[in-house]
This record gives sequence, C-alpha cells and structure tokens, in this order.
Amino acid sequence: KLSLLQELIQIMTYEWHNVVNKQIFDYYAERTPGSYIEMKDVSIVWHYRSADNQNYGAWQAAECQNHIEDALGTTYTIHAVVGNKKIEVMPRNINKAVAVSRILLAGVPDFILAIGDDRTDEDMFNYVNKLENVKTKITCTVGSKSSEASYFISGVMGVVTCLDILASGVE
Repeated sequence: KLSLLQELIQIMTYEWHNVVNKQIFDYYAERTPGSYIEMKDVSIVWHYRSADNQNYGAWQAAECQNHIEDALGTTYTIHAVVGNKKIEVMPRNINKAVAVSRILLAGVPDFILAIGDDRTDEDMFNYVNKLENVKTKITCTVGSKSSEASYFISGVMGVVTCLDILASGVE
C-alpha cells in the first residue's frame, strides 16, 4: 500500500522543478552568499537563514517570489510561499490541509494537535479549525504572529514541553 506522500507524488508532474531550481533559485543563490537550495519530495526551498546579509536575503526573497509568480505562475500550477527565511515552491493543489484531509479518510480521530511555525502551515490550521466532527482540536503556531492557529507557543522548547506533558499523560 502506498503512503499518503507517495500517492500525492504519483499524481503530480515535476516539469517545473528544473525551471525553478536551475533557472531561478540558482540565480538568487549565486547572488546571496550563504543561501542554499533544498530539494524536498514535493517542493523546492531556497533558504537564506545563513546568508551573509539577512536584509539582503529578505529583499532577494521578495524579488524571487515575484519572479516565480510572474514567470511561472500561469504556466505551472505552483506557488511560492515565503516562510521563515525561506521561499518554498510547491504545487498549488498540494498543501498540509490536503494531507490532513487525506489522512482523515482513514477515520476521524477524537483529538488533533497541529503545530507549525510558518506560512505553509496556515492552510492546515484553517482546515483543522473548521472540522466539526473532531471532538478536540488544537492548532498552534510557534512564535507570536498573525495566524489561523488558535494558540501560540513562544518557541521550540515550548513545543517540546507541551509534547512531554502530552506524552506523560499529566493534566
């Protein structure tokens, strides 16, 4: 049996991968020392968190997002999402909300905990918050920022503490 990720990958085309990676991300990576490209199963990410100049990296990220949307947005069904010191390009029809909906085809749980730290999590938060047939659902963003999440945790250690409490069964 195929995993959810394998099923989603099988229905996608990757013609856009080479264009984004070799023509656009390489261009910005060459001009932003310390930045790098990460190839994921479904998406491609340009990271500038290690860039020599963070302000320049942020400016380049905005330019890169516009470049992708203008050059490829009408040709391919992709979008560029600005995250925490990164730009992630992925198919428009694949996101974390779609993954959650596919997982729920196997059955509806009593409890859902959705935690994330960037814009790619917002569709998931919105989807989970609207689920009416789940008894308990908690959506939580990491860091204080505008979000669809119902709660926020200040940092990674807060997430670890929360998971420790849940794992130990302490209320």
